[in-house]
Amino acid sequence: MEPAAGPSPGPGAAPDAPRQTARLELDLQSFSSDVQVLAIPEDSSVVLLVEREAKITGKSSYVFQKLDKALHSRWEKPLEVPERFQLTEICGEGTMVYALFQDDYLSNKLWIAALNSRTGQIRTTTYDTKLTHRVQSMKALDGNLFVTVQLEQHLTVLLLKLQSGEFEFLPAVYEALESQFTFITDSVANQIKFVVSQNNGVKSRLQVKQISPRASSCTASLCRPKATGVCSRPSSAPATLPTG
Repeated sequence: MEPAAGPSPGPGAAPDAPRQTARLELDLQSFSSDVQVLAIPEDSSVVLLVEREAKITGKSSYVFQKLDKALHSRWEKPLEVPERFQLTEICGEGTMVYALFQDDYLSNKLWIAALNSRTGQIRTTTYDTKLTHRVQSMKALDGNLFVTVQLEQHLTVLLLKLQSGEFEFLPAVYEALESQFTFITDSVANQIKFVVSQNNGVKSRLQVKQISPRASSCTASLCRPKATGVCSRPSSAPATLPTG
């Protein structure tokens, strides 16, 4: 469907107030479809991953769609997803879009679709991590995927190396499930940063772990509530544990 012009701001609107300059209505049913939206800052475009459930029986169908900054459709690329795999996470880096699918019955099996939003080319990779886990979140850095997963009563990070098809669980990040766990990508420093907060009711601590894109090094800083509010000196440790 063609995008429609957005409503103009009212007479009392501030000059610098945000305006809706374009609007796109998708021909989808809310009860049988789902849409993931990912902005691509490099060219001010948007990539959609549209899921349509089968009308009666069978698997869902998936389509990547690219929209320009005026919400005009540039192309659509069907995505053939293997049986039993369901979309779990989606993220982007530069012009690349990564969609992670997990087997409904065997959670150790993952399927990754990597879309080049500039060319529309799709590459896929399959992983069998051998361990049952629950995916929590995913970030991309330097063409690798860092996936936060729950292993029994702990949180850890699964590194997926898309170029080689290898994977590893990072021993430098293995935290109790009750920990407050956050991680971000720092493209300027070319690092993944994990922030872990723990509190036993008496004392609390904050730990920041910085890991290189290929997990070849890890730097950790431990912070405790003090009058100075200063973290202890960082320590470095290897963070590799090849498992696949």
